[in-house]
Amino acid sequence: PAYWSAHLRKTVRFASALATLLEEKDRTLLEVGPGQTLSLHARRHPAKTPGHIILSSLSHAEDRESDRACLLRSVGQLWVSGIAIEWPRLHGGRGLRRVPLPTYPYERGHYWIGPSQEQAAFDAGAGIGRTIEASPAETDRSVTSQDKPVEVQTMKEPLALDASRRPRLLARVQRVFGDLSGMSPEQISPAASFLEIGFDSLFLTQASQHLQKEFGIRVAFRELLGDASTPDALAAHLDAHLPPEAAPAAQGFPTPASDPAAAPSMPATLATVPASVSGGSSVLERVFAEQLRVMSQQLAMLRGDAHEPALQGAVLTLAVAPPAPAANAVPAPQPLSADKPAFKPFGPYKPIERGSGGALTAAQQRYLSGFIERYARRTVKSKRLAEEHRSHFADPRVVAGFRADWKEIVYPIVATGSSGSRISDVDGNEYVDMLMGFGLNLFGHSPAFVTEAVTEQLRKGVEIGPQSPIAGEVARLIGEFTGMDRVTFCNTGSEAVMAAIRLARTVTGRDTVALFSGAYHGTFDEVLVRGVRSGGVHKSFPISPGIPSPHVENVLVLDYGTDESLQILKSRMGELAAVLVEPVQSRHPDLQPREFLRELRTLTEQAGTALIFDEVITGFRVHPGGTQAMFGIQADLATYGKVLGGGLPLGVVAGKRAFMDALDGGTWRFGDDSFPEVGVTFFAGTFVRHPLAMAAALAVLHRLKEAGPAFQEGLNAKATRLAERINRC
Repeated sequence: PAYWSAHLRKTVRFASALATLLEEKDRTLLEVGPGQTLSLHARRHPAKTPGHIILSSLSHAEDRESDRACLLRSVGQLWVSGIAIEWPRLHGGRGLRRVPLPTYPYERGHYWIGPSQEQAAFDAGAGIGRTIEASPAETDRSVTSQDKPVEVQTMKEPLALDASRRPRLLARVQRVFGDLSGMSPEQISPAASFLEIGFDSLFLTQASQHLQKEFGIRVAFRELLGDASTPDALAAHLDAHLPPEAAPAAQGFPTPASDPAAAPSMPATLATVPASVSGGSSVLERVFAEQLRVMSQQLAMLRGDAHEPALQGAVLTLAVAPPAPAANAVPAPQPLSADKPAFKPFGPYKPIERGSGGALTAAQQRYLSGFIERYARRTVKSKRLAEEHRSHFADPRVVAGFRADWKEIVYPIVATGSSGSRISDVDGNEYVDMLMGFGLNLFGHSPAFVTEAVTEQLRKGVEIGPQSPIAGEVARLIGEFTGMDRVTFCNTGSEAVMAAIRLARTVTGRDTVALFSGAYHGTFDEVLVRGVRSGGVHKSFPISPGIPSPHVENVLVLDYGTDESLQILKSRMGELAAVLVEPVQSRHPDLQPREFLRELRTLTEQAGTALIFDEVITGFRVHPGGTQAMFGIQADLATYGKVLGGGLPLGVVAGKRAFMDALDGGTWRFGDDSFPEVGVTFFAGTFVRHPLAMAAALAVLHRLKEAGPAFQEGLNAKATRLAERINRC
């Protein structure tokens, strides 16, 4: 009690201090020390605004970057936000070499044509729609500012208006990347590489697909890392590959060629040359500038807009090399928000990393090389089997965790037997399995009571099609544990979640489903989704290639456990079929927002929206009734699996009659005029209610019922002691 009392006082003091700090706008908060515990709370605080920059000095355990990289990135963000850095102290007195970089703009050269030809072209009506050619003599006289001869090319046509489409293409590129990332287009610097902005390989793969939809030409992933690696370079790439007629003009801007009505206004405006380009410019430059200025004015008139400074500026910039800007004209670096979306793969999907994870120190490289050699020597048969079957066995798990640094040990251990906490492999090694079959083996590998039940069922037979005689008993016991009215079976947790969503949509008549970032709900399209916020609008995108964008359009992804998410849900609850929750997220078990879930229960009840608890991982593990019983919150639908199958594949959907009746029409009886009165949806599968899975589940339920709540309480106590011992090491 004394410890928790002191801990509570510290927490209250921290929350109070944090609220005081966040009351001041545009404040920068830096967490000093390992991890990001305090900064995480600060980002979730209700008083936080976009003006607050929240940074950490060292990396988090889940981050792939090194502590040094995290420190330097935070220092850079502090510097661009206007905070002075003591660079000598930061670098610890180490002498650093200053590398000279080219100045901006690059050194310019001036080119001109002899006066006789210039004057002739100008006197002939500014050369509009005419051929402007240089004579051989004048070509010989053409020089640069460094007195070097250059080639003067013949201009067969005046500069087309399509030359001004590149700024528009750049704006569209910024918009596409902004929509995908949740950033505003202004935050996407034209000169910064996509990797510098923060877009990873997965994001760029998706961007490649969206660019093809937007512009009608394919931009390969490798081009986004090479010749088109910045928004500006990508716009130039598109400009070079889009045909002139395919270049979309800005809305409301017809081209002069397609609008003859624009021609009469041209001579009237040719007499005046803008002062901004007349001084110090050649006559030919002024000719081209005047042509484009007139065209821009015509287009502005056609739009009914008397002033088009933005378009004129864009056209003149392309037509005339402007004088070198003053030093103070260079835009200052914009502050980088600490809340800029981190473009990391959502949920279980992570793209293959072909490169190295970063430079290793000599000591790290020696250790890694030694470990790889020892590991490969002890698991030589597992490695050989992976190599032998790679050409015909497409197994995603075989390549999980691939990185060039440890490529030689990227293969799964091939097991030959297991019992309790231990696994044996083909090389004769024995392991203690900390993962316990991805969390499903609550009783260890091959528990005797499950093995005996499955063996007995195998002796009786494995009938697919007819009903298993124990299926009803398994359903009754699950309802007894969970407090749910009705139960049905499938093969996996993914199928169970998919069925629950389908039931919610059937009963409510709505399409949109809300879920929360950081949760894992399986492998079907609609839950493999990430959310971004752009201009106050929440958008959803698939997390991996192969998932069409329309499949996730009806999914709203929000932050878990925040007041802001509750407010958004409250405003949109009337359009939601369901809110899908992993109450204790497998990736964030420390995040257990009970009050958030209670408020969510109230909102969904009031709106007639289904509250779905995904308890595939937590079910029967933390409490006999799962997290619903532990939190005191009853959902409308819940999904189960893993522990319940005792090592065999099994998925379960349980819920209230109002939703579950949509599977079979509800309760009816023989011998009277009753019938299935509820409208039903479709849900089926060849292997649902598999006799072996039913036998295993029944054995697990009987064992849990015999042990009572003390079983989970003892398990939780053991886990707490293990965590404390590990933390002390």
